[in-house]
Amino acid sequence: MSQNPNILWICVDQQRWDCLGYAEKYPVKTPNIDRLAKGGVNLADSYCPIPVCCPSRQSMLTGKRAEKIGALWNYNQKIYTGMLPADSESWARQLHDVLGYHTGWVGAWEGGYNATPQSMGYEVYVPRSEIVRPMAEKYPQCVPTNGFWGQVYDMDKEYAPTHQTAGQVINLMEGWQDERPWLVQMEFSEPHLPCTPVKEFADMYDPADIPVWGGFEDPYENKPYIQRQQRINWNTEDKDWEFFAPVVARYYAWISQIDDAIGRVLDWLESHGKLDDTVIIYTSDHGDYCGDRRQMDKHYAMYEEITHIPHLWHCPARFAKGLTSHALNTNALDIPATIMDIVGLPADGMVGKSLLPVLTGKTDAHRDAVMVTYNGQQFGLFSQRMLRMGDIKYTWNLTDTDELYDLEKDPYELCNLIDDPAYAETLRTMRHRLLAELQAEDDCMLNGWTIRQLRDGRKL
Repeated sequence: MSQNPNILWICVDQQRWDCLGYAEKYPVKTPNIDRLAKGGVNLADSYCPIPVCCPSRQSMLTGKRAEKIGALWNYNQKIYTGMLPADSESWARQLHDVLGYHTGWVGAWEGGYNATPQSMGYEVYVPRSEIVRPMAEKYPQCVPTNGFWGQVYDMDKEYAPTHQTAGQVINLMEGWQDERPWLVQMEFSEPHLPCTPVKEFADMYDPADIPVWGGFEDPYENKPYIQRQQRINWNTEDKDWEFFAPVVARYYAWISQIDDAIGRVLDWLESHGKLDDTVIIYTSDHGDYCGDRRQMDKHYAMYEEITHIPHLWHCPARFAKGLTSHALNTNALDIPATIMDIVGLPADGMVGKSLLPVLTGKTDAHRDAVMVTYNGQQFGLFSQRMLRMGDIKYTWNLTDTDELYDLEKDPYELCNLIDDPAYAETLRTMRHRLLAELQAEDDCMLNGWTIRQLRDGRKL
């Protein structure tokens, strides 16, 4: 076993935690990702730090909360927000400069207009434009024509961005055959809507066989107004499951297509004797409604389908094998700190906590609470802070009705318990704990007015 291992970090976009084979929730076929779970550690109760693409990935790049970076929402919106500055601190740069790692970034870059993969310490950068070019040249007819609802492309999967991403990753690994370890970021833009899978994978799923989401019939009783409004924004308030089932089938298909591409990379590692001692991380920036609750995309909610993410670590030479852990953790804030712990460098300035004791099976206690934040997006700004402790989940909606769910009794979060007297003391505890977490972070939403909501329960 080498002192400093090769590291492959696979990050997909808008992957629901429950839409992978090993999760055993919905019938999505992912044999290669399941292979990582079977041979590694499944962190089953993992959450994103913020359910928006750009700020979430910027958190991953720095190990800091998006609010500290100033990246409150996606920077490519007309409502301006901050983003990574060009001289941002980077754990990847430390691996390259201090430990001599080869470093490569393949695929989607959402760090902003100022910083680049090269400025963050990645010596090789294969942009998304290079990945989509072969398909555009070979199949110019394969362009989205059905809006966000997606469609099927009749084409050879080898030209698809998923498999082009895998090919570029393999090219990097093949070029780095010296004694130096390497770090590769495999950054997918899929399965973000609109889902446009190749026919080979779309044929795997019949819309008639797609089960209805558990939260599909959410009546939105005693819940924030903005969640009901979002169905109107998407023009989906009257859509039935017959409308959504084909959309979900394409989502399943694209996940299977990603899985097939990942399998190419795993096979290369295995054939070169590198699979067992390469640290492989699989996760997502956040989840996706994908028709659940008659909604699309994400935004303005902290439901499990949006904030709860897949999170796998695979390295049999170093970690436990076939372990499912229910230690609560946040992916983007803990992954960089864990990588630094593995290679023996300090995680200075990071708010994450190393997962190494959990990954090695020494403990299943990581932290007793996890926090997720949200600040708004293209439909207008709306601030939220979520805290989960055990099976209780509290969402502080600063300008609307708060939410409280008991996930053991109500896993699909259909019944808001915020006004239930039986949970009054639980609510008080959650609010005070959330306030303590936010004060420790010097959160930007705390001031003399908002603090009273949490400290004194000054909410209608």
